[in-house]
Amino acid sequence: MGRILFFAGLFASMAAVGEPLRVAVSIAPEAYLVEGIGGRDVDVMTVLRVGANAATFSPSPSTLRALEGRAVYFSIGVPFEHAWLPALRKALPALRIVALDAGLPRLEAVAHAHASHAHGYDPHVWTSPTNLRRMAERVRDTLVVLRPADAETFRRNWRHLDDSLQALDTALRARLKAKRGAAFMVLHPAWGYFARDYGLRQVVIEPFGKQVGPRRLMRLIQLARREHIGAVFAQPQFSDRQARLIAEAIGGRVVKLDPLARDIAATLRRAAKAFATESRR
Repeated sequence: MGRILFFAGLFASMAAVGEPLRVAVSIAPEAYLVEGIGGRDVDVMTVLRVGANAATFSPSPSTLRALEGRAVYFSIGVPFEHAWLPALRKALPALRIVALDAGLPRLEAVAHAHASHAHGYDPHVWTSPTNLRRMAERVRDTLVVLRPADAETFRRNWRHLDDSLQALDTALRARLKAKRGAAFMVLHPAWGYFARDYGLRQVVIEPFGKQVGPRRLMRLIQLARREHIGAVFAQPQFSDRQARLIAEAIGGRVVKLDPLARDIAATLRRAAKAFATESRR
């Protein structure tokens, strides 16, 4: 009987070693990085629901329970984390929390809806391929520490991912080179780091996450005409009413871009194409 229990325990231990490393992230673009490096050796839970607003989202008690047994949580500095992470540390003190945004150069949160809660900086660091490459390095290093047996796999996957992100950056620079200095208009200020990387200027319609009055709306329409802006960019987490009003006034259109979509590389390629083709400059 003792021998049977011994082998049963041994097989259970072997199964545990072969199981994917259980990881959690705040937003879907982080999952893109973690899965790109971890592959089949990771099981990733994304806290922010599809379609939810990262500024107003509040994780439920069931979300907290679902995190039990996770090896690591990758944060990224989005607004809901400021109340969520302290609660998470208190409820699950053994959970390792790694900030992927730590050490990244920051942009000031000019006219950002939740600047005071974001400590005065723009949290959308993942809209820059350069930032994504640095965050991927932190993911790689964390996974290697947590699962050293799979270190070579993680490093190999990271090299492929890094090569693809570097190629993406090169392609975006080539596509947007002729648009340097051009302005683009957005409903929500999610594209500041993208604009910084490629020499563009982001014009925000709704500062502080609130709809603007008729006077500011008219000024934005005049600015859009003066800057030869051909489209207004909105995202699915926000009402696009005022974006449509401006687009109609300038004879342009509304283009939907989702910076919270999982495949952040595809999102950035689409953003570059849209910014390049919709500008009349």
